[in-house]
Amino acid sequence: MRIIWILALMLLVLPFASADVYEANTNVSLTQSCYNNGTYCSGSAVCNISVFSPTGEVLVNNLDMTNQDAFFNYTLDESNTSTLGDYEYRIMCDDGGLSNFGVFAFEVTPSGTSPTTAHAIFYVIAFVFSIMFFLLALLGGIKLPWKNKYSDDGYLVNITDLKYLKIFCWFFAYICLIWLAWLGRAVNNMFLFVDAGTGVFDGLFYLLMAFFVPVFFVTAFVGFVRYIEDKKFQNLLGRGVKVR
Repeated sequence: MRIIWILALMLLVLPFASADVYEANTNVSLTQSCYNNGTYCSGSAVCNISVFSPTGEVLVNNLDMTNQDAFFNYTLDESNTSTLGDYEYRIMCDDGGLSNFGVFAFEVTPSGTSPTTAHAIFYVIAFVFSIMFFLLALLGGIKLPWKNKYSDDGYLVNITDLKYLKIFCWFFAYICLIWLAWLGRAVNNMFLFVDAGTGVFDGLFYLLMAFFVPVFFVTAFVGFVRYIEDKKFQNLLGRGVKVR
């Protein structure tokens, strides 16, 4: 009797599938094939599905799946995929008096992707270099000279070209901040899943992006004004005129 039961279970096979990854707040199509004695289940086969959230809440309780001949399908509404984490769904099928069930899983993340070791390495390297570039740019913006060189009695001695590098350093530091905010969003959405972190990094990123164009034009305008001023001073010095 035990052997007959085992053989009966082998006639109806629901293949185990690896966990899929979906984006939060989107419809999720749950699909599984049904086989009976090595072929697809008949058109009269019936499969029911139950879906559980990461917190254990029952989202779908033993509802019918749609028979698509080669597979069975059930679409989980986007209103049920707002919670991040691993979902479990169980399928029970019956075909001609033979029945079996399978337990499957899928993951919901903010981005719809699952992090890998390669992702982790990339973000670590990106963060390290981004912070280094930001600190170097910030240091250059603070330490590099802004004013031209004057003598003790107040006359212009030399024009300092490093002021333009100083302007560039401040602008580059701003770009690094935008990049770091984007990295923060990506790391939170892929690894941390902290709701507050999403709001903070999203707000910071979009705020910085909103001011990018004004900052660019202000930086270019300041650099242009200083360049015109320095060219005028350089012409005066070339003619031997003392400039205060």
